Amino acid sequence: MKENISNSEINNSDTAVSARLSMFMEAENISNKDMADLFGVTRQNISRILTEKSNLTLGQLRILREKFPRLNIHWLMFGEKKMYTPNIDEINAMKEKIEELEKTIAELKHDKQHLQRVNEQYFSLLEKKMNS
Repeated sequence: MKENISNSEINNSDTAVSARLSMFMEAENISNKDMADLFGVTRQNISRILTEKSNLTLGQLRILREKFPRLNIHWLMFGEKKMYTPNIDEINAMKEKIEELEKTIAELKHDKQHLQRVNEQYFSLLEKKMNS
């Protein structure tokens, strides 16, 4: 299995892996030194990755995934979806909102049916009154 991941091999968008890594580092306020320490490499190695002269290794991707579980590695590699995956609290909040909306929809459907019956009754009475 190939250990280095080339920007040209895996990049499906206009932004290279190195640019997305740089965006992530900026979003997380991570310096080149911090990233070098995390990977156990020199700052020059990080600079080479960020200038596309070197590639991230699978080991480095594993470190990123371990240290930053919300980082969407698919985004980093391919530029698809968002930089971060939602955390469990966000997912649960979305589920609760969906449940609330489903309840509201059910209530609205009930109200619609009620209004249709009232409307039918009204027109039935109106028709009887006009015919009498």
